[in-house]
Amino acid sequence: IKQLGLTKLDEEFIPEDIDQSLYGLISDLNKTLAKNSKYDIQDLISIKNRFSEIIKYKTKDSLLLYNYSRIFKALRDFTNELTYLKKAEETDSQSPKVKLAIALCYFYNSDYQEAKEYFEILINADLNIPTNTNKKFSFTVTKLYHLCLLYLGHYDTIIESSMNWKNMEYWSGLVGVYRATALKRKIEFKFLSISSNEIIIDEILNIFDFVLTEENYFDAACVEANKIIKDLIFTINPNYEYSNRIIKKYFQFVAKHFFN
Repeated sequence: IKQLGLTKLDEEFIPEDIDQSLYGLISDLNKTLAKNSKYDIQDLISIKNRFSEIIKYKTKDSLLLYNYSRIFKALRDFTNELTYLKKAEETDSQSPKVKLAIALCYFYNSDYQEAKEYFEILINADLNIPTNTNKKFSFTVTKLYHLCLLYLGHYDTIIESSMNWKNMEYWSGLVGVYRATALKRKIEFKFLSISSNEIIIDEILNIFDFVLTEENYFDAACVEANKIIKDLIFTINPNYEYSNRIIKKYFQFVAKHFFN
Protein backbone atom coordinates (compact mmCIF):
# COMPACT_ATOMS: atom_id res chain seq x y z
CA ILE A 1 0.00 0.00 0.00
CA LYS A 2 1.34 3.43 -0.89
CA GLN A 3 0.12 6.84 0.21
CA LEU A 4 1.58 9.88 -1.51
CA GLY A 5 4.79 7.95 -2.10
CA LEU A 6 4.95 6.69 1.49
CA THR A 7 5.25 3.07 2.51
CA LYS A 8 3.88 1.47 5.65
CA LEU A 9 7.32 1.79 7.26
CA ASP A 10 7.39 5.59 7.00
CA GLU A 11 6.39 7.31 10.23
CA GLU A 12 3.84 9.54 8.46
CA PHE A 13 2.03 6.61 6.82
CA ILE A 14 -1.65 6.20 7.69
CA PRO A 15 -3.43 2.91 6.90
CA GLU A 16 -6.53 3.43 4.77
CA ASP A 17 -8.65 0.96 6.71
CA ILE A 18 -8.71 2.70 10.10
CA ASP A 19 -11.48 4.70 11.73
CA GLN A 20 -11.92 8.03 9.94
CA SER A 21 -11.68 10.05 13.15
CA LEU A 22 -8.29 8.48 13.90
CA TYR A 23 -7.23 8.95 10.27
CA GLY A 24 -8.05 12.64 10.53
CA LEU A 25 -6.22 12.98 13.85
CA ILE A 26 -3.00 11.40 12.53
CA SER A 27 -3.31 13.47 9.35
CA ASP A 28 -3.50 16.64 11.48
CA LEU A 29 -0.44 15.46 13.42
CA ASN A 30 1.48 14.94 10.19
CA LYS A 31 0.60 18.45 9.06
CA THR A 32 1.71 19.90 12.39
CA LEU A 33 5.04 18.05 12.31
CA ALA A 34 5.70 18.92 8.67
CA LYS A 35 6.60 22.53 9.44
CA ASN A 36 10.36 22.09 9.07
CA SER A 37 10.91 21.56 12.79
CA LYS A 38 9.44 24.99 13.60
CA TYR A 39 6.61 23.59 15.64
CA ASP A 40 4.00 25.76 17.24
CA ILE A 41 3.97 24.53 20.84
CA GLN A 42 0.31 25.43 21.24
CA ASP A 43 -0.56 23.36 18.17
CA LEU A 44 1.36 20.41 19.61
CA ILE A 45 -0.33 20.75 23.01
CA SER A 46 -3.73 20.98 21.34
CA ILE A 47 -3.21 17.84 19.27
CA LYS A 48 -1.66 16.08 22.26
CA ASN A 49 -4.87 16.72 24.21
CA ARG A 50 -6.95 15.29 21.34
CA PHE A 51 -4.82 12.12 21.38
CA SER A 52 -5.05 11.88 25.17
CA GLU A 53 -8.85 11.80 25.05
CA ILE A 54 -8.87 8.87 22.62
CA ILE A 55 -6.09 6.94 24.38
CA LYS A 56 -8.22 6.84 27.52
CA TYR A 57 -10.50 4.43 25.67
CA LYS A 58 -8.03 2.80 23.28
CA THR A 59 -5.12 1.84 25.50
CA LYS A 60 -4.08 -1.09 23.30
CA ASP A 61 -4.06 0.61 19.90
CA SER A 62 -0.46 0.38 18.66
CA LEU A 63 -0.93 2.87 15.82
CA LEU A 64 -2.43 5.42 18.21
CA LEU A 65 0.30 4.93 20.80
CA TYR A 66 3.04 5.13 18.17
CA ASN A 67 1.75 8.42 16.81
CA TYR A 68 1.21 9.79 20.31
CA SER A 69 4.92 9.17 20.97
CA ARG A 70 5.75 11.36 17.97
CA ILE A 71 4.29 14.36 19.79
CA PHE A 72 6.61 13.81 22.74
CA LYS A 73 9.53 13.43 20.34
CA ALA A 74 8.70 16.86 18.91
CA LEU A 75 8.42 18.23 22.45
CA ARG A 76 11.82 16.67 23.29
CA ASP A 77 10.24 14.67 26.08
CA PHE A 78 12.36 11.52 25.88
CA THR A 79 10.76 9.80 28.87
CA ASN A 80 7.21 9.95 27.54
CA GLU A 81 8.29 9.28 23.97
CA LEU A 82 9.91 6.02 25.07
CA THR A 83 7.03 5.16 27.42
CA TYR A 84 4.45 5.24 24.64
CA LEU A 85 6.73 3.53 22.14
CA LYS A 86 7.16 0.68 24.63
CA LYS A 87 3.38 0.50 25.06
CA ALA A 88 3.02 0.38 21.28
CA GLU A 89 5.57 -2.45 21.19
CA GLU A 90 3.63 -4.37 23.84
CA THR A 91 0.53 -4.33 21.65
CA ASP A 92 2.39 -5.02 18.39
CA SER A 93 5.66 -6.77 19.17
CA GLN A 94 6.44 -7.47 15.50
CA SER A 95 6.22 -3.91 14.17
CA PRO A 96 9.52 -2.93 12.51
CA LYS A 97 8.48 0.73 12.53
CA VAL A 98 7.97 0.73 16.29
CA LYS A 99 11.25 -1.08 16.92
CA LEU A 100 13.14 1.39 14.73
CA ALA A 101 11.51 4.30 16.56
CA ILE A 102 12.64 2.83 19.90
CA ALA A 103 16.17 2.34 18.55
CA LEU A 104 16.24 5.94 17.34
CA CYS A 105 14.90 7.20 20.64
CA TYR A 106 17.71 5.47 22.50
CA PHE A 107 20.33 6.47 19.93
CA TYR A 108 19.54 10.19 19.93
CA ASN A 109 19.57 10.17 23.71
CA SER A 110 23.06 8.59 23.73
CA ASP A 111 21.95 5.21 25.08
CA TYR A 112 23.94 3.35 22.45
CA GLN A 113 23.84 -0.07 24.13
CA GLU A 114 20.04 -0.19 24.16
CA ALA A 115 19.90 1.25 20.65
CA LYS A 116 22.36 -1.38 19.41
CA GLU A 117 20.18 -4.18 20.76
CA TYR A 118 17.14 -2.92 18.86
CA PHE A 119 19.13 -2.41 15.67
CA GLU A 120 20.38 -5.99 16.01
CA ILE A 121 16.78 -7.24 16.21
CA LEU A 122 16.05 -5.47 12.92
CA ILE A 123 19.25 -6.72 11.28
CA ASN A 124 18.62 -10.30 12.40
CA ALA A 125 15.22 -10.05 10.71
CA ASP A 126 16.96 -8.89 7.49
CA LEU A 127 15.34 -5.46 7.74
CA ASN A 128 18.62 -3.78 6.81
CA ILE A 129 17.96 -5.02 3.26
CA PRO A 130 16.15 -2.45 1.07
CA THR A 131 14.04 -5.03 -0.74
CA ASN A 132 12.58 -6.15 2.59
CA THR A 133 11.84 -2.61 3.79
CA ASN A 134 12.73 0.51 1.84
CA LYS A 135 15.89 2.46 1.10
CA LYS A 136 15.51 5.01 3.91
CA PHE A 137 14.65 2.39 6.56
CA SER A 138 17.47 0.01 5.65
CA PHE A 139 20.04 2.82 5.34
CA THR A 140 19.10 4.17 8.78
CA VAL A 141 19.42 0.74 10.39
CA THR A 142 22.79 0.05 8.74
CA LYS A 143 24.31 3.45 9.44
CA LEU A 144 23.18 3.92 13.04
CA TYR A 145 23.96 0.33 14.03
CA HIS A 146 27.57 0.83 12.98
CA LEU A 147 27.69 4.20 14.72
CA CYS A 148 26.49 2.51 17.92
CA LEU A 149 29.35 0.04 17.64
CA LEU A 150 31.84 2.87 17.10
CA TYR A 151 30.54 4.90 20.04
CA LEU A 152 30.64 1.82 22.26
CA GLY A 153 34.20 1.04 21.20
CA HIS A 154 33.28 -2.29 19.59
CA TYR A 155 35.82 -1.86 16.81
CA ASP A 156 36.65 -5.55 16.48
CA THR A 157 32.96 -6.36 15.93
CA ILE A 158 32.88 -3.99 12.96
CA ILE A 159 36.18 -5.27 11.58
CA GLU A 160 35.17 -8.93 11.87
CA SER A 161 31.70 -8.45 10.39
CA SER A 162 32.97 -6.37 7.47
CA MET A 163 35.75 -8.65 6.24
CA ASN A 164 33.94 -9.12 2.91
CA TRP A 165 32.38 -5.68 2.72
CA LYS A 166 33.03 -5.29 -1.03
CA ASN A 167 30.88 -8.33 -1.75
CA MET A 168 27.88 -7.14 0.24
CA GLU A 169 24.85 -6.68 -1.98
CA TYR A 170 23.56 -3.66 -0.11
CA TRP A 171 25.28 -0.70 1.56
CA SER A 172 28.77 -2.11 0.91
CA GLY A 173 30.30 1.34 0.60
CA LEU A 174 28.76 2.49 3.88
CA VAL A 175 30.01 -0.62 5.68
CA GLY A 176 33.44 -0.11 4.12
CA VAL A 177 33.55 3.43 5.50
CA TYR A 178 32.81 2.23 9.02
CA ARG A 179 35.38 -0.55 8.66
CA ALA A 180 37.99 2.10 7.80
CA THR A 181 36.88 4.19 10.77
CA ALA A 182 37.13 1.21 13.12
CA LEU A 183 40.62 0.42 11.80
CA LYS A 184 41.66 4.02 12.42
CA ARG A 185 40.35 3.82 16.00
CA LYS A 186 42.49 0.72 16.56
CA ILE A 187 45.59 2.76 15.76
CA GLU A 188 44.50 5.39 18.27
CA PHE A 189 43.97 3.01 21.16
CA LYS A 190 46.70 0.45 20.58
CA PHE A 191 50.42 1.14 20.60
CA LEU A 192 51.38 -0.81 17.50
CA SER A 193 54.67 -0.86 15.67
CA ILE A 194 55.22 1.37 12.64
CA SER A 195 55.05 -1.67 10.36
CA SER A 196 51.75 -2.82 11.91
CA ASN A 197 50.31 0.67 11.59
CA GLU A 198 51.34 0.82 7.95
CA ILE A 199 49.33 -2.30 7.16
CA ILE A 200 46.23 -0.70 8.71
CA ILE A 201 46.82 2.68 7.07
CA ASP A 202 47.29 0.96 3.74
CA GLU A 203 43.91 -0.73 4.06
CA ILE A 204 42.20 2.49 5.20
CA LEU A 205 43.48 4.34 2.12
CA ASN A 206 42.47 1.44 -0.14
CA ILE A 207 38.95 1.39 1.30
CA PHE A 208 38.38 5.11 0.88
CA ASP A 209 39.93 5.14 -2.58
CA PHE A 210 37.57 2.38 -3.70
CA VAL A 211 34.45 3.84 -2.05
CA LEU A 212 35.00 7.40 -3.23
CA THR A 213 35.86 6.27 -6.75
CA GLU A 214 33.12 3.68 -7.17
CA GLU A 215 30.28 5.26 -5.17
CA ASN A 216 30.58 8.86 -6.22
CA TYR A 217 31.57 10.65 -3.02
CA PHE A 218 28.43 10.10 -0.93
CA ASP A 219 28.14 12.23 2.21
CA ALA A 220 29.07 9.72 4.92
CA ALA A 221 32.18 8.67 2.99
CA CYS A 222 33.30 12.26 2.43
CA VAL A 223 32.81 13.23 6.06
CA GLU A 224 34.73 10.24 7.42
CA ALA A 225 37.46 10.43 4.77
CA ASN A 226 38.03 14.11 5.52
CA LYS A 227 38.39 13.45 9.26
CA ILE A 228 40.58 10.40 8.91
CA ILE A 229 42.92 11.84 6.29
CA LYS A 230 43.51 14.82 8.60
CA ASP A 231 44.17 12.42 11.48
CA LEU A 232 46.63 10.40 9.41
CA ILE A 233 48.80 13.39 8.60
CA PHE A 234 51.24 12.18 11.26
CA THR A 235 52.42 9.57 8.75
CA ILE A 236 54.35 12.23 6.85
CA ASN A 237 56.10 13.49 9.98
CA PRO A 238 59.75 12.38 9.68
CA ASN A 239 59.92 11.85 13.45
CA TYR A 240 57.69 8.76 13.11
CA GLU A 241 59.81 7.18 10.37
CA TYR A 242 57.03 5.83 8.18
CA SER A 243 58.15 4.32 4.90
CA ASN A 244 58.42 6.35 1.72
CA ARG A 245 55.88 3.98 0.17
CA ILE A 246 53.10 4.81 2.64
CA ILE A 247 53.96 8.54 2.60
CA LYS A 248 53.75 8.53 -1.21
CA LYS A 249 50.44 6.67 -1.07
CA TYR A 250 49.04 9.21 1.39
CA PHE A 251 50.00 12.13 -0.88
CA GLN A 252 48.61 10.37 -3.95
CA PHE A 253 45.30 9.81 -2.18
CA VAL A 254 45.06 13.46 -1.14
CA ALA A 255 45.97 14.65 -4.63
CA LYS A 256 43.41 12.38 -6.27
CA HIS A 257 40.43 12.96 -4.01
CA PHE A 258 40.95 16.45 -2.63
CA PHE A 259 42.37 18.35 -5.59
CA ASN A 260 41.17 16.62 -8.78
